[in-house]
Amino acid sequence: MADVDEFVRDVLGPVDVEQWRNVAPTELGSLRHGEPAHAAARALKYARLAGTSYDEIGYRSLAATPTAGHVPLQTFTQARFDAVRARHRALPPQLATLLEQSVALRHRPLAMPDGRLSYTRDDQALHLVRHDEPEVVWSFPLAGLPDVLLDGTGDRDAPQLVTQQYRVDLPGMYWLPLPALIRAAAFPRMQQCRGELVPHTEPGNFYCFLSHRWLTPTMPDPDGRQARLVAWQLFAAVCEAVHVAHRRGLHTPRRYHAALGSVVGLAGSELAESLIVNVLRHRLDADGVAAVHAEVEALQEITADRGLRAARDDADLARLRAMLTDRPLLRSLLDRVHLWYDYSCLPQEPRTPAEQEEFEQGLRRLAVLQVLGRTAVLLDDADDYLTRAWCTLEVLTAHASSGFDVLVGSHRTGAASGSTEDHLVKLVQDRPHVVWRAVLDTEVFGVQTPAECLARLDLAATRAADLPIVYSGLLDLGAPTAVHIDGSEVVTGTFPLPVVGGDTIVVPVSSSRPPGGVPPTSTSTLDWTGALRSAGTSRGSRQAIASFLRSDGSVRRHSSENQRGFPGSRTGVESCHAVVIGSCEGEAVLLTDWVLDHVGELETAVGAPVTSLSWLASDVAPVGHFARGVLATAAVDAAQWVLISIATRFERCQMTNFLVNALLAGQVPFATVSLDQLEDNVVHYAPPHERDGSGEVVRVPAQHARMAAWRGGLFRDHVAGEFQRVVAGGHR
Repeated sequence: MADVDEFVRDVLGPVDVEQWRNVAPTELGSLRHGEPAHAAARALKYARLAGTSYDEIGYRSLAATPTAGHVPLQTFTQARFDAVRARHRALPPQLATLLEQSVALRHRPLAMPDGRLSYTRDDQALHLVRHDEPEVVWSFPLAGLPDVLLDGTGDRDAPQLVTQQYRVDLPGMYWLPLPALIRAAAFPRMQQCRGELVPHTEPGNFYCFLSHRWLTPTMPDPDGRQARLVAWQLFAAVCEAVHVAHRRGLHTPRRYHAALGSVVGLAGSELAESLIVNVLRHRLDADGVAAVHAEVEALQEITADRGLRAARDDADLARLRAMLTDRPLLRSLLDRVHLWYDYSCLPQEPRTPAEQEEFEQGLRRLAVLQVLGRTAVLLDDADDYLTRAWCTLEVLTAHASSGFDVLVGSHRTGAASGSTEDHLVKLVQDRPHVVWRAVLDTEVFGVQTPAECLARLDLAATRAADLPIVYSGLLDLGAPTAVHIDGSEVVTGTFPLPVVGGDTIVVPVSSSRPPGGVPPTSTSTLDWTGALRSAGTSRGSRQAIASFLRSDGSVRRHSSENQRGFPGSRTGVESCHAVVIGSCEGEAVLLTDWVLDHVGELETAVGAPVTSLSWLASDVAPVGHFARGVLATAAVDAAQWVLISIATRFERCQMTNFLVNALLAGQVPFATVSLDQLEDNVVHYAPPHERDGSGEVVRVPAQHARMAAWRGGLFRDHVAGEFQRVVAGGHR
């Protein structure tokens, strides 16, 4: 790709990685370590020496990164290496099971330990360690934490489906009742089962969108394996929902611990909890729960593994049908479960002209179907699944809304921590970030066509005509609202440094949050949610937006970049500097473009003209196009500042913390604008006068400060040290 070659030539040209050129990523070892000032540039250049696939660039970039933290970017290539390593390290199945059981059966403490504690958490337990006795671990199951650890918990049920509020009847929308699947023991072709399909939704039912691979070009499930796995796992999920509702109480909500980021207390799987909220509470009362529990109590052994063993052995689902014969209450709950499976719910080839129109109409409404129901991924091969264009769109659509469940599609071991299903969940956490950068490269920078974008994402479809629809769906997803925080983030753009008193520059050297924080003085509303959805409005028109703009009046598009001196000639209450913080350069440029188009609205919200503007990118997935590819500092003398990003960045982003620490220490009033919130998203702060920022900033006389630029940017973990070394020049 030309953009990759130009970035390597024009920005990274002087960066020396010659000794790395023929070294495989797995062999870099100590070569990765060197001067922090050049580390990011070397990694970015090495990443782009072989191929243009986004995943390959990400893998090579991470391999060349000396500062990767605990949760670096997850790529397909790295995941495959992890899977191979896991297979080599795998224990015999019986021994692995024994070790898992030993953890569950070990003694649990009855009381909390004393002293200073640190903790870790896994899916099952909270593990506490005393600082003065680190070899002793105190483990408490999340389902039964001591009362003292339950402070901060609140009710958090699984969300209700949209269909609980509305009856939805759309042309071309059909749902397959679960009992029809169980009777057929297969997913029938749509034209053969049209009479059993339901063309509308009803409150009190559960709607499940099934995302899956087609196992052959013409038949998604030639041997009925997917049908058996779906039927048994949904059957087991309904049984699990009944068990949980019976033990916890039908209308007793699930509990959630915000600090731990985890459900605590008695709870089922997300799928079971959704069935409780959307089916059981609508169809049963306390006596009804007790009655249906009596029917399912004897089934606990067969459903303990989610019905997987039974699915493998029940070739025609005869055993499942027999079990339901004398369980009428359980059968009535299964009647409320409806599925969307493409082969059964969209007309299949050969199609009549009317069926073809219905098929195309259905394709355009897949996202609507996913919003109406809950998505379940039937997974047998995570790597292959995420190279299929439709599968990727479906799972990312679910990930961006209410999440997804994973139904087991095979028993193959996946990544290092366990199953194929765990492997998919890990990959999906970062896939939205990679896809978003690919879309920005196409729409914001215009360096590739949509077809080239999908090819670089390694996405393909059986029908080439489907690819434009898939690309449009990926574009509609917009920016990820989740933030991936790691020391391997590459920081580029312009980092503005506050000038206070006309002669002192405040240089942040720590991203630690101030104790207790600073309370806001006021809030207001500025609906700028459109900024995150504006990528497709004018393809390729934003390439030249500089990372630092200034004006003698209010910033407009005619402003030009000026990295020297103090920007803005207007001071006092009439000067405001705006800072855009993005997840990558493409996003930062996109958001800056929005600010320039709507600067009048921003000035009204902050009460001052925006006389200068800069953007900053902190990129955990540096795989996309770099319009600038340099991190520069600039001194900014403005009476007021405004920081613009998504809400999560104001909570977790280290670079945002750097900026806030500098403003607090400099006692500069500022506001934050959370782009992904609709109301009260402009928050104003007035730093207290008694705050000096000791340990968080360095105050440097303006005549001694050095404005600097780092080609290729800096790794986030190197920013503080480089600011101290270069900009502050040794001042403390």
